[in-house]
Amino acid sequence: GFLMSYALALTDDKGRGKGGGKGDRFDANFQVEFRPARTIDYSGSCVKFLSNAVEYSLRRHNYRGGYQCHYHFSKEMPLPALDPLGSAASPCSHFAHMVVNKQKQQIHSVHWMPSQRKVVTGSSNGELTVWNGLTFNYENILQGHTSKVTALLFTPDESVLISGDGDGAIRLWEPTFAFIREIEAHKETVRDISCSPNGTKFVSCADDSSARVWDYSTLREERQFVGWDVKCCHWHPSKGLVATGSKDNQVKLWDPRAKEPICTIWAHKNIVTKVKWSPDGQNLISGARDHLVKCMDLRAMKERRVFKAHKHAITALTWNPEFPECFVSASHGGMMAFWDINWDTPVDTLPTAHEGAINAMAYSKVAHMLVSVSSDMSTRFWVRARPGDAEATSYCPAPRYYDTGTAEEDPNGVRAATAPVLRHGIFLPAAPSRQQLEDLKVKQEMALQPKAIQDSQPPPTTEEEALAAILDDDDAEPPQKKIKAERA
Repeated sequence: GFLMSYALALTDDKGRGKGGGKGDRFDANFQVEFRPARTIDYSGSCVKFLSNAVEYSLRRHNYRGGYQCHYHFSKEMPLPALDPLGSAASPCSHFAHMVVNKQKQQIHSVHWMPSQRKVVTGSSNGELTVWNGLTFNYENILQGHTSKVTALLFTPDESVLISGDGDGAIRLWEPTFAFIREIEAHKETVRDISCSPNGTKFVSCADDSSARVWDYSTLREERQFVGWDVKCCHWHPSKGLVATGSKDNQVKLWDPRAKEPICTIWAHKNIVTKVKWSPDGQNLISGARDHLVKCMDLRAMKERRVFKAHKHAITALTWNPEFPECFVSASHGGMMAFWDINWDTPVDTLPTAHEGAINAMAYSKVAHMLVSVSSDMSTRFWVRARPGDAEATSYCPAPRYYDTGTAEEDPNGVRAATAPVLRHGIFLPAAPSRQQLEDLKVKQEMALQPKAIQDSQPPPTTEEEALAAILDDDDAEPPQKKIKAERA
C-alpha cells in the first residue's frame, strides 16, 4: 500500500512523472501475469531413497508402482542408478530449459560445479558464466580470459577449476572463482584438458601439434607428446594411460612417463575430434569428421562396434556416469544421439537439439540432467522423461526446438510434434472422460450384435425418409423419371 501511494504521489493525473516522459494513467487494478519458474530438483529422489533404505528392502521395493500422469509425482522418481528399468530410462532426451547470455556469444565449454547444483560455461569472449542447475537462473559472471574459453575441467578432488583459452594459456581458479595462477602452456588454441585419477598431473593438447603433461604441484611441464595437430586427449580413469586423437586420422595411446606412443590405432578416415574413456576404463570411444563414432575394447585391443547416425562431423562425446555402457554423441549439425555400446542403433535421437554445432556436453554426477552448449549461443538442459510429459515439446520454445515426428500446424500457429513420446513406458495414461467411456460401450455393444441385425434398417415412416432412402439406393430410378413415367 505504501509503494502504491508513493507511485501515485510521483505522478500527475495523466500519469506523467518527474522523468519527462509522456506516461499513462496509473491503474491500481492492473495485475502482472505471474509465471512460475520451472525447477528440476533431484532432492526428492534422494530423500525417497534414504527413507526406503531405512524402512524397506531395496530389492523388494518397486519404485514405479504408483506413477500418475502429473508433474506432482516427479518426486517419486528414483535416482537413475536405482531405477528398476536400468539404462532404458536413463537417456536425458527431454527438453527442460534454455538460457542465453546477456552478451550473445558462442559457447565452447561447460562443466558442472562440485555442488552439482550449478553449471559453469565458457564463451567466445572469454567470460565464465555460472547458471543454477535447479531453477536455471543466472548467478555469476566473470571475465576469465581474453579469448574464447575452449576447455573447462575440475580436478578429481574438485578443489581447482582448470580452464584453457584460444591464446594457449591455462588458468587455475578456486571454486569461488578466485584466480590462482596462469600458465603459458601452448602457442595455439587449447583444445582439451584431462586430469590423472589422483589429481597430481594433467594433460593438455593444442593446435601447436603437441600434447603436454603437467605436474599439478609445481605447474611445470614433465612430458611432451609430439603429433600432428593433436585435437583431443583423455586420461584413463584408473591407469597411467593417455589417449589422443589427431589430424592424421589416428588414435594413439601414451605412457605419461615416455615420449613415444604405446600403440597407434587407425580407426577413422578423417580428423579425430574427440576421444573418451568409459567410466570403468574398459572401452574407448572416438569420434571423427567421417561422421562415425567407434568403440574399441581395451582388453581385446580391437574395434568393438561402429555407430552410424550422424550426418556431420562429431564434435562432442560424453559417457553416462551411472551406466558405463551408455554415452551421448553430438555433431556439427546440432544433432544428439544416445547410444548403448551393445546395440548398433541409437536408443534415442534429437535431430535438431541445437541450431548450430554442439561444442560440449556434460552429465551431472547422478546422471539426472545433461547440459549442452552450442555455437547457436544457447545453453540447454535435458532431463529424463517425467510423469506428466504429454509430449516431447512440453515447455519448449517452439521455434527453437526439434520435431520428433510429423509436424503439423497448430491453430495458434505453433508447430507441434505428433509422434508419441514417453518411449520407455513408465507413465500411466490420463483417465478417460465419461463421454469417452459411453462411446466405447456403444462400440462394444455394436461389435457383439450379429451382422444381419447391424445391416437391417427400420422402414421409412415419413415421405422425407422415403425420398432419402430412394436417393441412397444406387439401383433405384431417380424420383423425377419415376413421376414422368407415372404421368405417361
